[in-house]
Amino acid sequence: EAVRIWHRECILKVKAWNTEQGRVPISLLADNLEFQYNGVKMILSEFGILQYYTAPAHSSSNGVAERGIGIIRMIARAILKSKELPMEFWELAVKHACFIANRVPFLYQGQFQRDPYNIWTNRTFDYSRLRVFGSRCYALRTDAEKDFS
Repeated sequence: EAVRIWHRECILKVKAWNTEQGRVPISLLADNLEFQYNGVKMILSEFGILQYYTAPAHSSSNGVAERGIGIIRMIARAILKSKELPMEFWELAVKHACFIANRVPFLYQGQFQRDPYNIWTNRTFDYSRLRVFGSRCYALRTDAEKDFS
C-alpha cells in the first residue's frame, strides 16, 4: 500500500513534469531488501518504474544523492562564512540551504527547468519573502495590551 501511495502522491507528479519535457524513464535506486519482494517488484513494474539495487550502507553506490548532499553542505558553509557565524548554526544553515535549493530553477540538458517548488505545487514561489540568513530580526507582539493598566 505504501508503494501505491508513493506512486500516486509523488511519481505521478514527476511523470507529468517529464511528459512536458519529453520521455524520461523513472527508476528506483534502493539498498534495502523491502523492494526485492516479488509483490513490490510486480507493483513497480506495473507502474513502469525500473529498479536498481545498490550495496547496502555504501555511499559510493548512490552518487546522485551524495552529490546533492555535497551541494547542500557547500551552500550551508557559504551561508555561515558570509555572516561569520559559528558552527552552532549549522543545522539552521542546512535547512536554509535546502529551502533555497528547492526554490531555484535548475539546468537539465543545458536548459533551465522549473524549480522543484513550482513542479510540486504548480505555483510560483514569492521570492520577495526570502531573507538573508543571519540577518537581525525582531519579534512583534500583536497580542500585547495597548495600555499598561
